[in-house]
Amino acid sequence: MRNPVPLLAILLILWLFGGCYLWTSTCCLAGAATSSIAPLLIKDGSTTVAQHSNNFFFGFSGSTPNMTTPVSDELTDAANYLKANPGKTMTLTGQYDDDEKKPGNFANLGLARAESIKQQLIKKGAPAAQLATAALLVKDLKFSDDKLYGGINYAFSEAPTSGISIKDGSAFSAGSKDNLRFDKSGYVHKTPLAASVNDAFGKTAEYLKKNAGRSLLLTGFYSDAEKNNSPFPSLGLARANNIKQIFTNLGVPSKQLLTADSKVANLQFPGDELNGGVSYSISAATDNSNRLAEVEKRLRAKPLLIYFATGKQEVNLNSEQRQYFSDLTYYLDQKPNAKISSTGHTDNQGDRNQNVRLGRKRAEFVRDYLAKNGISSKQVNVSSKGPDEPIETNDTDAGRAKNRRVAITLN
Repeated sequence: MRNPVPLLAILLILWLFGGCYLWTSTCCLAGAATSSIAPLLIKDGSTTVAQHSNNFFFGFSGSTPNMTTPVSDELTDAANYLKANPGKTMTLTGQYDDDEKKPGNFANLGLARAESIKQQLIKKGAPAAQLATAALLVKDLKFSDDKLYGGINYAFSEAPTSGISIKDGSAFSAGSKDNLRFDKSGYVHKTPLAASVNDAFGKTAEYLKKNAGRSLLLTGFYSDAEKNNSPFPSLGLARANNIKQIFTNLGVPSKQLLTADSKVANLQFPGDELNGGVSYSISAATDNSNRLAEVEKRLRAKPLLIYFATGKQEVNLNSEQRQYFSDLTYYLDQKPNAKISSTGHTDNQGDRNQNVRLGRKRAEFVRDYLAKNGISSKQVNVSSKGPDEPIETNDTDAGRAKNRRVAITLN
């Protein structure tokens, strides 16, 4: 009988090598799968607030996060950090791709994603007043099996009621014990500004002008207790835009200035006045070309029509018009050489020449209104068609009301 020991030895060696090969292949595949996941990392300057090798994910066109318990626990750490630092505000910027479907209740999917993580943090005890949301359109956003891992950027800044603090890590710092002041339901800051505020803004403007690769995010705060009489979708955006004008007047290119808003449930108004109202965060500039193309397409698809009562010059915008105005401001910020037209129209009641003059006055009024709210009058061409281009019949009151308008269009 042949000795079976050598045969068994050979089989044992083959089994060991095969097992090692399978184990190595499995590890490599697991490593490849893991490498597609952008790990969770939330930092406040040099302080690591939350960190995990895994992350939550959103489905394609989805805004509901899916996360494991360990990742959820890290968000609990982030909520606890905010509670322990009441002078901090965290802005959550949600990413999205223009190939994804737009959600019904938000301006875009990025904002919906940011709001979903904000609600997760609030459930874990983070004060709502310390959380702001924004959105970022990312060209060719990376998905793995229709899953977007992470999809949220995190930026910390000082809360608006604790003086002004503007930082870029350890590279730059400017601040003031004084702060801005807004009337309740107002969006234009009260003057004069304290000397220390002007000094902080001046230093920040110089820093941004010397560092074209950095952007300043201005987050405006507001509450449901206020009335929005601004041309923007919210008082928060209007307040942020108002402060943005300070920096553009100091020579900062508008491309380096971003705005966001945050609704704060318990915003305080001692003496019907809001102290602060805006927070500041400096970060690396991002490529917004995809978002700009999306906004331009939306603006060109439909002009902004502003209607007037007979013989009056008043601007009252609805929610859709406010969103158009916000998009228009963003577009002109990103393309400072772009031009728009403000064209006045009237009904056919009265003398034609007088109506042409009235149409021009209304167009000039809208131009000045835009300039007061951050759009340079140099970017607005004014003209009047008088009663010559009606869009409805002039035989009815309703038709004439539609014809008394100013049309804002991109050139």
